Amino acid sequence: MKKLKFLILLLLLATFNIAATAQNSLVIYLTDGSTAVFPLAELPEITFEGENFKVVAKQANIELPRAEVKEFKFEDRESTAIEDVTEEGDNATFNADNNYITIDGIANGTQVTIFNIKGQKVLASTATNNSCCISLESLTAGLYIINYNSTTIKFLKK
Repeated sequence: MKKLKFLILLLLLATFNIAATAQNSLVIYLTDGSTAVFPLAELPEITFEGENFKVVAKQANIELPRAEVKEFKFEDRESTAIEDVTEEGDNATFNADNNYITIDGIANGTQVTIFNIKGQKVLASTATNNSCCISLESLTAGLYIINYNSTTIKFLKK
């Protein structure tokens, strides 16, 4: 009987270890229905300071009142919730040293905006001559999102 209990315990521990390794993200569910996702590879650190819930990671930090956090879990998630989207005629290119981006084939007057991972607008430009060139020199290393028309592109500045 002891051998059977020991075998069941080993099976449970093995199942737990397999499930735990599949989880690659810290997911924070907010009371307004939105979520914040932090890859575990960034080693997010969770702290509670007074009435605030705080997460500090390599690429992004958040601090919220505890009342706004519904729950947080460790889950298996894609690295970002943003899918790459491109349209016919659009051609975005980065130069070799990652200092600027050029988007060709877009209409004059098209607004091109770059957001950081927190959703804050960090750069913007308007297309002329069916093209838009934006210098990335002022950006720090990290993940960014370019948005224009109905196109969204994510990129990593090294």
